[in-house]
Amino acid sequence: ADFTGLLTGLGIVAGPARRLGGTFATAVQGRAALDRVFMLFDVENTIVDGARTIPRAIGQVRFEAVSFAYPDGHRALEQVDFTVEPGMKTALVGRSGAGKSTVFNLLPRLYDPTEGRILIDGIDIRDLTLASLRDQIAVVSQESILLSGTVAENIGFGRRGAERAEIEAAAQAAAADEFIAALPRGYDTRIVPSEQSFSGGERQRLSIARAILRDAPILLLDEPTSALDAESEAQIRLGLDRLARGRTTLVIAHRLATVLDSDLILVMDRGRIVERGSHAELMALEGLYSELYALQFAGAAG
Repeated sequence: ADFTGLLTGLGIVAGPARRLGGTFATAVQGRAALDRVFMLFDVENTIVDGARTIPRAIGQVRFEAVSFAYPDGHRALEQVDFTVEPGMKTALVGRSGAGKSTVFNLLPRLYDPTEGRILIDGIDIRDLTLASLRDQIAVVSQESILLSGTVAENIGFGRRGAERAEIEAAAQAAAADEFIAALPRGYDTRIVPSEQSFSGGERQRLSIARAILRDAPILLLDEPTSALDAESEAQIRLGLDRLARGRTTLVIAHRLATVLDSDLILVMDRGRIVERGSHAELMALEGLYSELYALQFAGAAG
């Protein structure tokens, strides 16, 4: 897959890998993160590329009886079924290890399901070329990947051949233009990833600008505001709302307050979807979702 497709994959697996500089060896902090990145490249070699291309998906995403087991035998998903209609916002919630991230990993084919299939607009994603599949997907995760280069180049990684005016328009939509204008050379300011010269909120706004420029019909949001303070989160929320408008959006969130407006909430536990519905419907069930919500509310109140 091309470089923007690689960024899509790294956006999901980077996790604790905060700096991506000249080499992958210096990019990753911690053995666990290193293993995750190398696992991506190992898996890439086992994925059989499809032959079909689609210019731009309408954005329907469907998981049909999807199960997944890692090579060590650990079963991460069991018979997962759901459909996200075009333009709909669906949230995945549940305790750590419930299988939420595995759902995200399967959609851009970082792995293939052990059983079942995943479809975009009714097409099995295994029939698509990896480049065509990943062109349909943009990712914003809690760890924003910045590369060596200028601010404009970092936003421009979202789409090859983007014009400067398009890059600046994306930054404005992401509420990033104000802090960029205050930089020594504006959009031409060079980024040195190892120096950590940007705040978490600024890095996220650049990541959102990149996703806006990418203009993909399917958006994966992996807890993009989890590491931010309340003020930064409010600013980022504005950019995320603009980004998600009109797109099929899947969100992973631990903080349930961020997904109350979702069209559909899927509650996962031990690799299965155990509840589904709107916030109000799930609260009325008085099941796992309402339990998680009560725990968070009590924690916030305390």
